[in-house]
Amino acid sequence: MIVLKWILIILAGLLVVGALFITISLFWLSKNQPTTAEVNIGIEKGQFAACPSTPNCVSTQANPQDETHYAEPIPFKGNHEELLTFLVDWIKTQNRAEVISRNDRYLHALFASKAFGFKDDFEIFIPDGSKLVHLRSAARVGRSDMGVNRERYQTFRKLITERF
Repeated sequence: MIVLKWILIILAGLLVVGALFITISLFWLSKNQPTTAEVNIGIEKGQFAACPSTPNCVSTQANPQDETHYAEPIPFKGNHEELLTFLVDWIKTQNRAEVISRNDRYLHALFASKAFGFKDDFEIFIPDGSKLVHLRSAARVGRSDMGVNRERYQTFRKLITERF
């Protein structure tokens, strides 16, 4: 009986130490994320940067056979300028989100997670003469995003489809 009690105390202690280690590691990782200048974002020759091999990125320009990263471009009707203005205004209403840059056909925003402030780069691109919105949403660090970037894509797809 005494041995079982000590085994349980040791296991509980290991759980507490493990949880503390994970929390400290996540905190350290969140405080040492790359800056906007250090991440590969933007449009080059009409293309976003490729998604990393990790599953924490979604892009409408990924290979359609890549089920982890690929998402369909979003069709829209109307004016691309009105669409981008609408998206900028919507992003500004979201907690822990900010618009970093915007031009005639491109938008870059940053979303941060609630718990540790992990940053995701969110990009929108509308090619000249196109009625398709291209989107890339990617975590800056780590491996898993717990589906947040794909969920963000779904949210924007719904917003665009319902409004435009």
